[in-house]
Amino acid sequence: MSNILPQGLATLVNYPEISLELFQHTVSTLPLLRIFSVFLSAAVSSFWILIAHSIAKSLSTAVKSRRSLCNITSVDLRITAIIPTSFPELKLLRLTISKLLSSKNVEEVIVVDNSPTPRPYTELISMQPRYPKFIYIKLFSIPTGHCPKPYACYIGYAVSKGRILLFTDDDTLIEASSAETLACTALRKNALASPVPRFACTSTMCRMLETVITTLVHGLVGLDKAVRGKYPWFYGCCWAIPRSLYENLGTHKQVLGTIVEDAMLARIALAKNIKIVFIQGLEVSTYWHNSLKNCVEALLRNLIPFIDKKTLLTLFSLLLVAYASPLILEVLGYLSRDLCICLAGLFLYVAASYAHVHATRLNNYRAYYLLTHVVGGTVLFVTLLLSTPRTRFVTWRGRAIETTKRYCKCVSP
Repeated sequence: MSNILPQGLATLVNYPEISLELFQHTVSTLPLLRIFSVFLSAAVSSFWILIAHSIAKSLSTAVKSRRSLCNITSVDLRITAIIPTSFPELKLLRLTISKLLSSKNVEEVIVVDNSPTPRPYTELISMQPRYPKFIYIKLFSIPTGHCPKPYACYIGYAVSKGRILLFTDDDTLIEASSAETLACTALRKNALASPVPRFACTSTMCRMLETVITTLVHGLVGLDKAVRGKYPWFYGCCWAIPRSLYENLGTHKQVLGTIVEDAMLARIALAKNIKIVFIQGLEVSTYWHNSLKNCVEALLRNLIPFIDKKTLLTLFSLLLVAYASPLILEVLGYLSRDLCICLAGLFLYVAASYAHVHATRLNNYRAYYLLTHVVGGTVLFVTLLLSTPRTRFVTWRGRAIETTKRYCKCVSP
């Protein structure tokens, strides 16, 4: 048997027409391949079962909206909604503004335009006569060393009057009732309150990728770990906090120089013993990136400030193995005509699919998207592995972001 592989390599070169037949014969005569396949299937399946358990534990940490114990009618909320915007989808933003202003508990909605274009959005200016509680602010420049979003949030806070501050992105749609529940929970629990949003998509690629991302976020750095402070974070696309608590946190003034301001605020909250509360079941949808390129840039922009590139490459490699293994085993099983290897790949595929069930339910995707994880995960992590070593700049909202080890900064206005 020790001569099989050298003979096989020689035959592959000299007689390519029989190379496939020889490969089938070779791998079928190697019992080690079958042992390896079963071991790989068992090891990676165990990983996916642990991920599924972690996701269930993560989601059990979130307060159910019907159990948030907020009697909104008996609470003086006086909400100020602050929306930093840059190159917004105007229809979505206008819809969000109108929904928020339909609530009697919303005292004002402040949109701070930090886009690098010099002209203000006339579509937003035209809304002001119809909505007296709507305030539009155009920032014509960003101070050196400050990042646009945290600076816009800080400007919005500086002119606000509300008792509770609701920060939401311009690509996030929130119903008025959900905004009230979020604000009320933040007030009653004296905490930073964040919803568990639905990640909406308008393309098949986006849904495939987001199924993978949602699964890994809850499986690896879940809500339970955020609440305990092991990995402090919250959903920066939408969150509420009492004004006095926000000022105790230090406001966005503490994070003016960072791209990932929400994660930095979460770390400050942990240091100051400020609670983070997650609420599940609210009608909050945030739109994720439809293209693979934008998705990869968004992930790198959020990961590089906290994890060095060598560690990222190791992590991406391991996750690529986890996602590509079912496909690899099925191909090996088919070529070797080995039923045992095929069954090992099938078992692994079922285990991985089970781990992705929660993501499709959370995001309200069709059930068959949980079966696309092999393709979505493989494509995502191959692209990340190819992009990470040579990534020095990523693009975000029309601005170039320089990425180095544990650091991101804006390098264009």
